[in-house]
Amino acid sequence: MEIETLEEFDDHLGSEAPLRGLRLQDLDLTGYADRLAARGDLTGLVVLGGDVPLAEAEVLLRGGAILFPGVAEAPVDPWRGLYLPSDLYAGLEDGYAATPDAKAYAWFVDARLRTDAYCTLVRAIHDDSVTDDLDEFVQGRSVVGIMGGHALQRDSPSYAGAAGLGHALAEEGFLVATGGGPGAMEAANLGALCRSADAVGEAVARIAPVPSFRPDVSAWAAGALAARQALVGDEPAATTDTLGPT
Repeated sequence: MEIETLEEFDDHLGSEAPLRGLRLQDLDLTGYADRLAARGDLTGLVVLGGDVPLAEAEVLLRGGAILFPGVAEAPVDPWRGLYLPSDLYAGLEDGYAATPDAKAYAWFVDARLRTDAYCTLVRAIHDDSVTDDLDEFVQGRSVVGIMGGHALQRDSPSYAGAAGLGHALAEEGFLVATGGGPGAMEAANLGALCRSADAVGEAVARIAPVPSFRPDVSAWAAGALAARQALVGDEPAATTDTLGPT
């Protein structure tokens, strides 16, 4: 059983249900040393990442729990799940190269790390964490996948058409999922975020002045983030009808 929030963990501790076999994923366990020390069933408890101060770590290890710490060398948190655009593009004001998205991509394509067993393990854990969160996100929802070319310009009729398609699918209750790239995939996600046909046209017009991610990824991403903010504000991803780049 996976525990992904402190509320879930507190409920579990309060119910006196066994801890053996639990997976605590990316939790801040600061202040839990005494409550954990009072338990006699820590063997088999697995703690995946998160914040585990020394006092809590000592209690867990003495009790037979297994701890997987965070990975300081990686540009991503391997234990986290899905990302919001604001997560991937944090620091964009300092240029795209400063963002987690750029750093993660550079880390992924670094040829020196491709045969590094440790990096391979971290990447596998990260991808599994995202997949696990993705499975929960789409549970019970009707999903339509859209794949398209990266080269499609934001100011082209085809881009507007893809945005209209994304909007129409979302209006019918579908979750629009894409490969996360620019072009047609971005357009479909953008359309799915819009709550009216007029909003689709306005959103496309808003980002059209920067038609491509070439030559300036920073300007391209900034336009997309501004368009998303105008449409949904700080709305959590789980309440939207789109899964992809925008």
